[in-house]
Amino acid sequence: ALEEAGKAVNLASDSADVQLIFGRAHWLARNFNDAENAALKVDELDPSNLHAAELLLRIYFDRKDDAKFREVLDRTRNPNRGIQDLAVQFAIRRGEFRRAYELRSSFDREKLESETFRAQLALKREPGRTDLYPQLVKNLIRLGRFDEAIKTRNQYRGSIPLDLEMGHAYW
Repeated sequence: ALEEAGKAVNLASDSADVQLIFGRAHWLARNFNDAENAALKVDELDPSNLHAAELLLRIYFDRKDDAKFREVLDRTRNPNRGIQDLAVQFAIRRGEFRRAYELRSSFDREKLESETFRAQLALKREPGRTDLYPQLVKNLIRLGRFDEAIKTRNQYRGSIPLDLEMGHAYW
């Protein structure tokens, strides 16, 4: 794959896609310096390319180059799922478990807000829907809305235990 990618680079050296493929081929072959050079070239050609940022982050993660990893992560706006996963893995590797949890929650925030709102509306229409409470309590806790989670848990009369979630809310 590396040989074929090298031929493509010779034909189209100013193509971000070709450079990205070349960089990934080097990364897979564990040639981190060549992979970094190709990813930096893509970043130079298209600074908003999330695939280039992801490749750089993977390289820096594998090389354990924390400073460069943080630099690329900090300047990446609207990270894709791969970048989000790497950010969480990076925090876990550094022993920053709370930070990893906060990152995961922040990346999922829009989805969580939507699910929470829909569940709350459904419970206002049909208060007896005990099936909605466990996930609603979990979502409220992930959103950092602890008082609301405690209040919602107190209204729940179902059989699914929520002790662990409540521990998070009181913590």
